[in-house]
Amino acid sequence: MKTLFSALTVSAVMIGAAHAAVIDFSGFSAGTIIDDEYAADGVTFSATGGAGHAVVFDTNNPTGNDGDLAAPFKLYNDPTTEITPGNILVISDNKSSVSCSATACTPADDEASGGVITAVFDSVVNFHGFNAFDVTDGGKKFEVKFYDVNDLLIGSILQAAPGVGDREYQAFDNLLYANVKKIEFIFGGSGGIDGLKFTEVPIPGALPLLLSGLALGGFVSRKRKKAAA
Repeated sequence: MKTLFSALTVSAVMIGAAHAAVIDFSGFSAGTIIDDEYAADGVTFSATGGAGHAVVFDTNNPTGNDGDLAAPFKLYNDPTTEITPGNILVISDNKSSVSCSATACTPADDEASGGVITAVFDSVVNFHGFNAFDVTDGGKKFEVKFYDVNDLLIGSILQAAPGVGDREYQAFDNLLYANVKKIEFIFGGSGGIDGLKFTEVPIPGALPLLLSGLALGGFVSRKRKKAAA
């Protein structure tokens, strides 16, 4: 048993390169509700506040009188830098002019009173960055919280006013929050996110073999004890 355990431990290797993903919400129509659309990438989304849905907002064709979310966006504290992100993710407004079905809320309109967009990963990831748009307009704060597999807080980001206002964005790049299972994007007012970057945390390639080997060793040991009896 000791020899088997040692051999399996030494043979443990990483399974290839970690899968990297960038979630930019492209390819969806404005107003599309985003929940399990990125299940293949190992992440699902939900929202509280407003109509209770995280929806796609097309910054190239803003609707719902949301001119503050119209592209292009200038980089916060550097107006010489601009981006045109296309689709971003917002919390849908719940006013009477917005109609929500099981798959979409139309017209796409972000919630001015704030709320929370939550991303939950199938397995833990290393989180590397995202972009935030118009998140501290009107003196509202924007906060991001990262949780581990036990739902314990790993760390947080707080962007308080004065900060990212109308048609401005902030790039939260080069982050490294490790072993993240859940993220909460907490909006004090309007705003949106995109460009979520993360990599899966790789597991030892021989781990399944190791576990099955340990189980087999235990079985053999029990069988021998029974025979000896």
